Amino acid sequence: MTVPMTAPDGSRGAAPLLRASASMIATTVLTAGAGFAFWTVAARHWDTASVGHAAAALSAVAVVAVLSSQTVSASLLGRMPRAADAHGLLACGLVTTGSVALALAVVVRAGVVPAVPALASLRTPAMTALFLLVCVAHGVAATADAASVALRSSRVMTGRAAAHGFGKLAVVVAVAAIAPGVPATPALLGSWTALSIVTTARAAAVLLRLARSTSEPRDRRGSPWRELLRGSAAQTVAGVGGALPPQLLPLLVAARA
Repeated sequence: MTVPMTAPDGSRGAAPLLRASASMIATTVLTAGAGFAFWTVAARHWDTASVGHAAAALSAVAVVAVLSSQTVSASLLGRMPRAADAHGLLACGLVTTGSVALALAVVVRAGVVPAVPALASLRTPAMTALFLLVCVAHGVAATADAASVALRSSRVMTGRAAAHGFGKLAVVVAVAAIAPGVPATPALLGSWTALSIVTTARAAAVLLRLARSTSEPRDRRGSPWRELLRGSAAQTVAGVGGALPPQLLPLLVAARA
């Protein structure tokens, strides 16, 4: 992820870059720690096959999120620090990511889920709705994280990741203790969905307020949609190439099982 050197207030230098880098490291550590605990609880409470099926479902969610957010994220990282209408650009980016994520999730539900036995639990109407919701929320979350870096407010990304990671862990622990009969995929996907929606909505609201405060008067603004579409194709390809393989691996393993 490329971090521009100019902050929304016009300041330059290494300090914004160092703060953003530190936030990214903290986010990675928090996400990894919470994820390890999350899957440890899951492995202790549900059988191996059920946890594998839930992992495949969440892998499909992650693939949709990567594909739907990378182009917009690259554009926001490169253009938000200099955009006259940072608020409009961010709003367009969030809407675009959510719309693309929903469309991709529908394609996955229609074409991939029926063909992969490990994803059979997603074929009911309720689980389909849950799958569509979490795909949209997860994709928008990735775009919001990129915007937090572009706006020099990486703490928003770190806070969202921490709340999501430890929040879903708390939900899974509660489900395992209070309702032990709930199957793995509804429990794990449900906790992921609930925390994704709550934390993403909060982060988006904070970032939109911040972006509004940095935007210029309306008569100096261009079209945010045109600005959004000028994202770097090279950055998009690099982002997808780096992020997609590890997210896709559990799904491929489940498909071959």
